[in-house]
Amino acid sequence: MDDFKTCKGDWGSVECKSNILTVIISPKYIEKSDTIIVGVTAGDIFDSFLFKREL
Repeated sequence: MDDFKTCKGDWGSVECKSNILTVIISPKYIEKSDTIIVGVTAGDIFDSFLFKREL
C-alpha cells in the first residue's frame, strides 16, 4: 500500500501533517454531484471519510 501525505486534484486537496488531517474542498464550477473518499490508516487501523458535494 502506498503511503501518501498529500493529494491534490481539481476538487481540492488532502494533507496529513503532524497527525492532523486537513481536507480542502474547492468551489463547484460544474453542474454535477461529486463524492470524495479519503482512506486513512494507522498501523493496523483503517477508516475512511466520505465527502459529498450536491448540486
